[in-house]
Amino acid sequence: MTDALMPSMRRLASHASAFARNLLAYVEANAWVSYAPIFLLNMKILWGIWLYRDLTTGDTSSYFLTAYRWSKQHATDILWSPLYTSFYGEALSLTHDIYAATILHRVAIVLLASVGVLAVMRRLLPPGIALLIAVWWSILPINHDTLYEVHLFGLLPMLVAFLIATTRPTSLQRGMVLAALLVITVLVRNEVSIATLLFAIYCLFEEYRAARADGRVEWRPLFMRSAAYLIPLALASALILFFYSHSIRKFPDIREAANVKHTLNMCQVYAFGHIQRHPELTFSPWTECGPLMQQTFGSELPRLSEMMIHNPAAVVRHFWWNLSLLGNGLQVALFNSTSGAVNPDYADVSAHSTRATWLSLLYFVVVVASVPTMLRHRRTYREYFLQCRGFFVLAAALLVTGLAIVLTQRPRPSYLFSVTVCLMAVMGLSLAALTHRFTRQTNAACFVVAFLALLLWPGYYGGVSAARPLYANYLRLQPFAPLLTGKDKAVLIGDYAGELANYLRLAPTGTRFFDYSLLNSWDRQEPLCDFLQRKGVSFAFLQPRIIAEIRRGPETQERQEPLQTLLGPRCTRLSPESERDWALVRVDSPQ
Repeated sequence: MTDALMPSMRRLASHASAFARNLLAYVEANAWVSYAPIFLLNMKILWGIWLYRDLTTGDTSSYFLTAYRWSKQHATDILWSPLYTSFYGEALSLTHDIYAATILHRVAIVLLASVGVLAVMRRLLPPGIALLIAVWWSILPINHDTLYEVHLFGLLPMLVAFLIATTRPTSLQRGMVLAALLVITVLVRNEVSIATLLFAIYCLFEEYRAARADGRVEWRPLFMRSAAYLIPLALASALILFFYSHSIRKFPDIREAANVKHTLNMCQVYAFGHIQRHPELTFSPWTECGPLMQQTFGSELPRLSEMMIHNPAAVVRHFWWNLSLLGNGLQVALFNSTSGAVNPDYADVSAHSTRATWLSLLYFVVVVASVPTMLRHRRTYREYFLQCRGFFVLAAALLVTGLAIVLTQRPRPSYLFSVTVCLMAVMGLSLAALTHRFTRQTNAACFVVAFLALLLWPGYYGGVSAARPLYANYLRLQPFAPLLTGKDKAVLIGDYAGELANYLRLAPTGTRFFDYSLLNSWDRQEPLCDFLQRKGVSFAFLQPRIIAEIRRGPETQERQEPLQTLLGPRCTRLSPESERDWALVRVDSPQ
């Protein structure tokens, strides 16, 4: 009976093998089979973000003001990423809700970035390895949980430039990439000007080389090809002029505002690095950097050029410190943790990570091991690099830009998203070289890994706390925003003072606001509202920890009197009495 079954088993195995080959061929040939799992994986990772994630703090609240202006008046600020703020503003127009718009535009940016990374990798790598690299990008929290949305948004137009750069190298291709870089430089990230200049030099070289014939330059073809640059650059200029026409800043005001932007940035980043080198210092690098700059460079807000002239040794120390953190920053960008001890970012990162050490070693081994294979097949790879030279030249230009960012700012992964994509592409290219004899099997294995990741990788927000203090405080204060608005108003907002003032749109109206550091000089013997009245505060938002401080009193024993009694007669409570853990009070002037 066994002998009788053998032909049937062979036929079954043959059919199964043919089915597997046909299935793999279908998967390789149809892009949606790659895009669908990446989209679903990101949705799974982000699922529940609207229930757990707080309103974004810091820079996003400042960009919100311009986004809100765009949603109401289609006005923007040419100096502060107008392409991003208009995108954020359209989300506000669509939802009419600050929290919904903030979450919606974050989710959209994360999805577009992940799909864009996959699109670029599919142009450069076999489909299976491209999908694997896109999965790697998608699962890293440093990417999908980036601190501020504007930095990840800056990657989106760069991915468009990457996609164009991977097409057939022609004058039009180079002109389109150059136009994309110009748009990114003016409307998204100004530091990309370095890459734009370097790519423009490459374009001149390519056109000059193509125009040479028999040892002399044929100027007529060179002139004719200039149209391939003029048309894309004209369209890019038109887009820039559109946003400039809607900008609240115009020349000559832009020059002064740009100078303030640059000098404040240098003040803050230098102070942050200085504090890392001198941990005994306790001042805030964001709001109290001026005295340090005055002491070190003779001015509270010097330009980088002025810093280099006045105290070059201090600038060199700043550059060297940032460069010394480069390894840490690249580890966080690629593996979401670092084996080092010093944080290369502003937000907390996982340090002293053994996983980062081993993954870094693996990355290095794979890349180095692929070099002999590329050398053995150098003719094939030479043709490949020539065909994709636009991408590799752009990548090299971005690496130079990244080095400039590292030296002047720090190796913060959020500033280096484009560099991260390039480094991931290097890993993908190395894997492709090492497995070139087993391309079909490698593709099959990569697709299996990607679908396993889709099935097994956990959602990011499933186990986090649902506490959203900034959003909760925004909801508490939002009904009172009209009352708090005006140049004659001074509000003690407390924690998240700057963010709440922005999201409530108090800052543009001239309302003065304070955080709880104002209470450092309160001795608790005096009723709080008497103290606030002396400080010129007209309204005070008392969050739970401050109410606990008030109830504890000078004897550090909790007092049971009603809150109104503890505050003193100068305060009138505006929030409902039913709210026990917070209060908004008006500080009455003396009669």
